[in-house]
Amino acid sequence: MSGMARPADIGILAAEIYFPKTYVEQSELESFDNVGKGKYTLGLGQLRMSCIGDREDINSISSTVVVNLLEKNHVSPRDIGRLEIGTETIQDKAKSTKTFLMNLFKGNEGIEGITTINACYGGIQAFFNTVAWIESRAWDGRLGIVVAADIAVYERGPARATGGAGAVAFLIGPNAPLVLAPIRSTYMVHAYDFYKPIPQSEYPVVDGHHSIDCYIDAIHNCYESLKQKTGTTKIEELAEYLCFHAPFYKMTRRAFNKMFLTDMLNHPKVYKADFSFTQNPNIKDPKVYEIVNRLSQEAWNRKCEPATFLGKQLGNLYCGSLPASLISLICDPTIDLKGKRVLLFAYGSGLASSMFTLYMRPDAQNFINQLRANNPIRDLLQNRIKLTPDEYTRRMDKRESDYVKTNYTPRDPLDEIPEGAFYLVKTDNKWRRFYARKIARPKL
Repeated sequence: MSGMARPADIGILAAEIYFPKTYVEQSELESFDNVGKGKYTLGLGQLRMSCIGDREDINSISSTVVVNLLEKNHVSPRDIGRLEIGTETIQDKAKSTKTFLMNLFKGNEGIEGITTINACYGGIQAFFNTVAWIESRAWDGRLGIVVAADIAVYERGPARATGGAGAVAFLIGPNAPLVLAPIRSTYMVHAYDFYKPIPQSEYPVVDGHHSIDCYIDAIHNCYESLKQKTGTTKIEELAEYLCFHAPFYKMTRRAFNKMFLTDMLNHPKVYKADFSFTQNPNIKDPKVYEIVNRLSQEAWNRKCEPATFLGKQLGNLYCGSLPASLISLICDPTIDLKGKRVLLFAYGSGLASSMFTLYMRPDAQNFINQLRANNPIRDLLQNRIKLTPDEYTRRMDKRESDYVKTNYTPRDPLDEIPEGAFYLVKTDNKWRRFYARKIARPKL
């Protein structure tokens, strides 16, 4: 970047979300799975789950969200110097999703970046990497794109209700309205809480209880580290709003309660909770949890609930989960984020986690307006196509049997693909995948 001034206020210039048109009702899945009323809707806190047919895959949904980001924000593909994808949906064990996306940048082959993989954490690492590229001597003045996308599917059983599908793309550059703060915390250890060791299957091996413990342990360590680094002592000092990686809604509530319990124990005169019944208050203790949940309700409603909207409607987007939470927050018409800080917690099993802050500049109203106009999330959700649990299960069975097939042509209705989206046309006898874009025909 010889001759250029050092970039400042690096962060998010624009954002785009894409999710499939098809979904399934969690209440109907409860009946279908015979798990009892409220298991998914109350126990998990989920309402609907985005699901994908055989015409879409990780390459197509990533292509769709990138093209939409460029077109809606009038950005030329030639202005992009880095493109990095975070995903755990691996279509090919050697050829990355990023290389598929280079079809969108013909004539601009000098684009850095690759696919970053670690469960649900890859999208945030791609974000950190892209910001670091702009901060570095290697930066050439162009912009970066970060994609966080996944298709979360599970084998038959209660875990299937924690799936989802979608993609989020960020345009990254200097002088951004939404700026990444320089101080963050990271916590990474070895764990077998969720992993995908079976090459012939998309399905993970999951230790559910251990995974919850790992998540809570990670957020506790990240929170304590960030407070130490920033010289703060409680949530209120760090940010006005919070966004969490959301495997399911109740997980984020538990995570916030863990942070809140820490604040309560460190500031007993402020919160005045009675834990005299135990020498070591632990969030796993149902009695402790009930007290914390009650006392934290107002703070949760004000600081966290707005970011949970899309997660409850789409399910777990894996790498896209935390970015979708941020979009939920920005798109909430009742909230004025200008001049506010957002604390975000990223988590990926295995495990990798980080806690960091974004700052919305006071002059960011145009950015907020544009993001809301480009992402009419409530209208998009309203216009989705509902699948019955029977149809969803049939498609999942077919997806499972077709996973490694060659000479394959998708059969799901093309009507389920939105205008402007990419879709899979076929897979040939060498497992090569071919795509097209659905373009609206002019009305006569």
